[in-house]
Amino acid sequence: MDAGRNTSTLSRSPVRRKLESMGGNSFIERTLPSEVFMLIFEGLSPSYRFVSATSRTFNEEYENYIRRRGRSRKTFVYGITSAQQLDTFMSEKKAGDLKIEGEHSFILDAQMRSYVAARAGVINIFQWSGWRNEMRCAFTARGGHLRQLKELLVDGYDWNADTCSQAARGGHLDFLRYAHENGCDWNFKTCREAAKGGHLEVLKYAHENECPWDPSTCAEAARGGHLKVLKYARENGCRWNRATCNAAAEGGHLEVLMYAHINGCKWDLTTSMVAARGGHLEVLKYARKHGCEWGARTCALAAKGGYLEVLKYAHENGCKWRSDICEAAAQGGHFMILKYAYENGCCWDLRTCVCKCSKQGALGHF
Repeated sequence: MDAGRNTSTLSRSPVRRKLESMGGNSFIERTLPSEVFMLIFEGLSPSYRFVSATSRTFNEEYENYIRRRGRSRKTFVYGITSAQQLDTFMSEKKAGDLKIEGEHSFILDAQMRSYVAARAGVINIFQWSGWRNEMRCAFTARGGHLRQLKELLVDGYDWNADTCSQAARGGHLDFLRYAHENGCDWNFKTCREAAKGGHLEVLKYAHENECPWDPSTCAEAARGGHLKVLKYARENGCRWNRATCNAAAEGGHLEVLMYAHINGCKWDLTTSMVAARGGHLEVLKYARKHGCEWGARTCALAAKGGYLEVLKYAHENGCKWRSDICEAAAQGGHFMILKYAYENGCCWDLRTCVCKCSKQGALGHF
């Protein structure tokens, strides 16, 4: 028995033995109240909830959290059962949150699990949950899994225009061609999604086969910085509007903005605002030089983002500001912004600034 115990002890890693000697939890875990853990889990997107497996304390607190919120114990990550699914998950996480999280304001764990599996082409080893049945074909199309789509159709699953738009979003031309030639509906979203992904050949196919488009095609091409796609759309009669310039400015795509402006696309105050919000100084300079209006919100958004050079440019070139500049700087913990604004005559309310700092935990910066 003693030998068995010694073997068991030796098999443990040094880290594990250290944790056991500390009682299994770090100092932080043992001192954080449950309310803090609740805030942590509430702020996590579904694809990050696997942090509940970090430690025993995290796991117990996550159990408490899901009981209070009425959620399933199984997060979608536990539904990953193949390398394909893991690759899908990891490739989309590289750009931040999963794309599906950005497209839907609230996603259940079961929905996330189903989405990742369908995107990976794994259609027979999981229980479809949380979406309309047509979205099973659509998400399979997003991944470009034509063989699996055919199996779904044989099994009686329906498709609709979402199948074509998702295939276009993924840039899967052969898939889109198959769907269209076999009677699947499409609409303006097909062209919009092709433009969003920068898939010129897909957009060409859709347009040449009389798929409708609207100004959102140009706007999404501009948002992604896809100049060739935008040019094709415009040269073939696709309408645009202020959203095109705004999207280009928001993404910091100067060349796209220049093309749109030179070719008569209108812009407005929002163009300057989103350029400032993103810290895109050259975009803001171009817009202002060519007559785009701006206002106090332009300065406020630059301050909130911590973009000192953008704020300096705007202020030194006559852009108005208000006391909310100081509030925005304080809230973001941007001391140099606050200092610049104060030294250049911006009125402030000390009480408001302190309050903003304390709410954001930024008092230490000042």
